[in-house]
Amino acid sequence: MSKYVGTTSKVDKNHRGKYKVNFHVEFFRSLDVAAVNEKEAVEIAEQRIIQKQTALLINGYHLGDIELISVEERD
Repeated sequence: MSKYVGTTSKVDKNHRGKYKVNFHVEFFRSLDVAAVNEKEAVEIAEQRIIQKQTALLINGYHLGDIELISVEERD
């Protein structure tokens, strides 16, 4: 492990270089959706995710692929 653990370098700023570091970050989200069938439920959930990405954009994230894992009808 590097001795530079933390959110900033411990080295004097005059001796540091600048680096752009790109990450691929994945996360999981489960939504409860009211719909007439599974297809509509998936469409509604995708639109909710797309429309609610403002917080991600503000923090430098860009929404990539949305992958459907499963859909199940609930009581």
